[in-house]
Order: sequence, then C-alpha cells, then structure tokens
Amino acid sequence: MSRNLVDDVKYYQRVMEIFINEYIIKELLLESTFENPLDEENVVRLEFREVDLDAKIKVENHAIQSFTSHLITHSEARKMYGKEPLSEEEWADTYWRLIEEPMNLIKAVDEPYSAAAKALAANPNTAIEQGDLDKEESKDDDIREEEQEAEEKKAKMKATIKKTSGQRQAASRDRPSNQHGRAAGPTKRKSGFDPEYILDEANPILTAYNNLYQNVMYSWSKGNLTVDWFRQIAMSVHQKMVDDMSRIVRLDFRKGLKTANYIAGQTEIDVPIQMLETRISSYISRLFDAIQKRLESPKLHELPPDQVGTYLSAIFDSLRFRSSLIYRSERAKAYNYGVLIGLQKRGVKKARVISHDGNCDECQEHMKTIELHNASIHDIPGFRPNCKCVIEEE
Repeated sequence: MSRNLVDDVKYYQRVMEIFINEYIIKELLLESTFENPLDEENVVRLEFREVDLDAKIKVENHAIQSFTSHLITHSEARKMYGKEPLSEEEWADTYWRLIEEPMNLIKAVDEPYSAAAKALAANPNTAIEQGDLDKEESKDDDIREEEQEAEEKKAKMKATIKKTSGQRQAASRDRPSNQHGRAAGPTKRKSGFDPEYILDEANPILTAYNNLYQNVMYSWSKGNLTVDWFRQIAMSVHQKMVDDMSRIVRLDFRKGLKTANYIAGQTEIDVPIQMLETRISSYISRLFDAIQKRLESPKLHELPPDQVGTYLSAIFDSLRFRSSLIYRSERAKAYNYGVLIGLQKRGVKKARVISHDGNCDECQEHMKTIELHNASIHDIPGFRPNCKCVIEEE
C-alpha cells in the first residue's frame, strides 16, 4: 500500500475509535448499574491494530530499547506491544525462566557467595546447603592468603638473587647502552590492553575501602562501632564499589570488542556486563564478609581497650590487598571477555592464550588453543589472581 493510503486508513480508524468509545461505549457504561463505571480500570475501549507493518516494528523495537535502557517497566513494554502484563504462571513459561536462569545458576555455583549460589542453597530441591558455602568461603580465604604470601616470598627472592655473567651478557645484548642511555629492549607483540597499566591510583575499590576503614576507626573512637552498624554502612559502600567498577569494566569490555574487530550494539553488551557486575559484586561481598567475620571474633571483645584500635587496623591491613586483586583481575577478565564475545560474534572458530609479559609460569598449562563455539567466561584469562594472559585470534 502507498503511504497516503495507509495514512487515510489510519485516519478513518481513529475517527471510528473516537465515535464508538465516546458516544457508544461510554454512554452504555453511564447507563449501567456498575459502581464508578468510568474508572480507568473499568473503562472499555475499542482500538484498531496497527496496519502499517514497518511502523509496528519500529514501535516494538522502541519498546525493547526503552525497557533495556531502564526507562519503562516490563508491563509498560508489553502494553506498547499491545499485550497484557504477564502473570506468574506465564512468567514461568518464558525463555528466561526455562533456559537463561537455570544456565546462569549452573555457571554461578562455583562462586560460593554469589546470589545464585545462595539461591541454590536456599532451594530445598538442591543438595547445596549454607554450610557448604561457608566451607568454600573459608577455603578461598586460605588460598588467597597463601597466594599472597607466595608472591611476597617470590618478590623477595628475586630482589636478593644476583645475575650471573651469562645473564648480564644476555641483558646487555637485548638492551645495549651507549652515551645516550640504555635501549628499551626488544619489541614484543602486545594486545591493545596492557595489564601493567592497571594502576591502583585509579582503583575505586581501594579508595572506597580506605574510606570505609576511616569510618570504622572514627566510629570506634566515638564508641559507636557495632556489627549492625558495619552491615549498614557496608551495604552503601558495596553498591558504590559495584557502580564504579561497572563503568570501568564496561570500557575494558569494549576495548576487547575493538581488539576483536567487532562493533556491538548496546543490547548485545548488556548481558555480558551484567555477568561481570555479578562477579564483582560477589567478590566484594566476600571481602565484606571476611571483615565482618573478624569483627564478630570473640578475640576483639577480649582485648584491652588500648589494643582494639591496633587490632582493627590489622584487620583492614590484612585484607587491603584484595581490593587491588579484584580491581586488576576483573578488569583483565572484562577485556578478555570482550575479545571472546567479539570473536564469537564474527564466527571465528579458534583463539589462543598468550602470556602478556612472556613469563607467566603459573599459567603455562593454559597456553593452548581455545575452541570458541562453546567457550565461556570461565575458559579465558585470568586464570589466577593478577593474571596477565590475554587471548587473541588464531
């Protein structure tokens, strides 16, 4: 049909709607015995369906974009589609409840304090219990502390070992020096993302953590420090950490997409970003749980008043490294996830894992080819805290 004919048809439909709704339906309602017949929930209307298919598609796409941009509710989006809001029974039959939610729960069970894991623990139909989560959280704490101690020992050993004559000759060959100084060394192929430039000076988690520490110490000095008080302030600090990190990992994820030579629309990155935000929220929650566990320790209440401040400082000092660990590891993970999604969208079959600095000894077992058709966020670097490995198209 021509554009003019479509406009004429829609005009006549609109006129008929007005006359029928105003002069027939409304009159019948006023003559009825219903109580408040003209209330919004009682009003009956005649509405013609959209006759222009292109216009209908545009309206539906606009509804999707408005909903995913958090401008309207799901019920309002359904109304723009010309459909009624979903009932609880209908929700249970949606793609999200049947496919997406179970998949996310399955993928999240390796994070013991994620929301999905807690939901599984609360579900009487699963074998996971709260005690299992507590046990896993305790194991993770011990592993993190052991890794931190191992890295510190390794750094001290490197600082004390002297180079042999052969090592000095190799260094001189790779980085020759003259009257103008020393060369920067051989050029190595690198990706567009350099983990070496993830500096803690820009770490919003560390900044918020230090502010939380100052608030705790101030509250203690005023005699107001309680576990309930800590829970309340931790909730607001937690959300600020997640919001700040969300903006950063979104940029890192887009850098990964750019490295993979793929341009993604906004709706394509919402789900991956939500998964990254869930990971970050889980790690921050575990950090706060570790602080709270130490605040609830009987040892704190047994100390003399003049030693409590030192004990509180020791608590925050011992866990401060986690803020840097989360910041560095999740930024690297977001970048590699962007590369993975970009390569998958382009239909690339394989990718390889490479060490960014060439000496990632602990990740050598992961230096292999990845089959991309079924790869997920768990198959890509970082494989360990502060991992500097990246993936690239093979």
